[in-house]
Amino acid sequence: MLLVLTALVLTACPSPVPAKNVSVTATGADAAAYRVGSGGWQVPDDVTSFAFTATGAYEVAVRCGDDTSVWSLTKADTETLDLSCPPAATSPVAFDVTFDVSSVAGAVEAELYYGENSMASATTTGTFNVTNGSAGEQDLVLVALDGSGTPIAADMLTVNVTAGGSYSITLAAGDTANVISGSIADFSAQVPGGWPPAGAMMLTVTPKGTAVMGGFLGSSGGPFTSFTFGDHDLAFVMAADGSGVQSLLQLATSTAPGASFTVDLPAPFSATVTSDTFPTVSGLSISDPELRMYGITMGWTTKTLSAMVSTGFLAGATSYTLPDLTGLAGFTGFAPASGDAVTVNSSVFYASLTTSELFDLMNVDSPFGLPAGESVRIAEDQDTYTAP
Repeated sequence: MLLVLTALVLTACPSPVPAKNVSVTATGADAAAYRVGSGGWQVPDDVTSFAFTATGAYEVAVRCGDDTSVWSLTKADTETLDLSCPPAATSPVAFDVTFDVSSVAGAVEAELYYGENSMASATTTGTFNVTNGSAGEQDLVLVALDGSGTPIAADMLTVNVTAGGSYSITLAAGDTANVISGSIADFSAQVPGGWPPAGAMMLTVTPKGTAVMGGFLGSSGGPFTSFTFGDHDLAFVMAADGSGVQSLLQLATSTAPGASFTVDLPAPFSATVTSDTFPTVSGLSISDPELRMYGITMGWTTKTLSAMVSTGFLAGATSYTLPDLTGLAGFTGFAPASGDAVTVNSSVFYASLTTSELFDLMNVDSPFGLPAGESVRIAEDQDTYTAP
């Protein structure tokens, strides 16, 4: 702003003050601050909604209780940030689902899927008494299983769930056609030597976001169960070094149910972390066309300070220092005390999505929100030290 005012004085034909082009929503925030480029941090009058002008790099910090998040981005990454604090947990909704899978040959038990939850019954008829549901329009999925626990028939019912509601799903013999197979290729060669066996959890995600289990597979891959009424399949592929230091993750979605997946785990990431009150993390020098962001989360006692740093913000730099915000209103004392045990998790985020799309995805509460046909890969490294 000082440069703008100077230009107004020195030029005979003054230019208009640039419009504020970065807007931040931080509903429920206890504190917030921002800075443009390498300028000083500023605290907005309203920490829950504010805007400022940026032409390149900027940073926004928001505190929600014991957790502070910093977003180090550029105008090209995004101009609209929703950094709202997590809403208070809603009270669970109870409802009943009467089921009947007795017409399915070989069925001995049933499973009900709703949202991110499920229930099982060792009978072929009965009622599921859901106590941890949520209200609203959603997909209820009933699956019939044989004696080995293998899904052999299924169907989906889309309903508007209300507290105390009662719903009914009956499977017919022909609903066996709704159960199909997908496959995941052998990915054992992608697991670093000396690491324990890796695995994959397979799910089918319905149009309303209900996740239906398709099976657990080892790194040798193989077939998994899928369902024709799904929107797409989702693979959670995970590998870890066994010591809790390094881990690799891939979330991948298909464009249709019954897909064939090829795993693409990232390489292990090793960061160098200083033992400062606000550490510097080095080693941010990866070259990959899908590299989008680095994530750094510092935890001590009950508090966390995290930063999401885009490659555009780094602009070729290979290190990043977590900012000291303690001199700003609302952030006083937000630092580890001498002698506190500090854990720093450093992550690399790769994605088929753009940085802006990845940012939007990070505001989705559920991993089932990853769009069809996309992939996100994460490599994490953990360091610990004692605060000076």
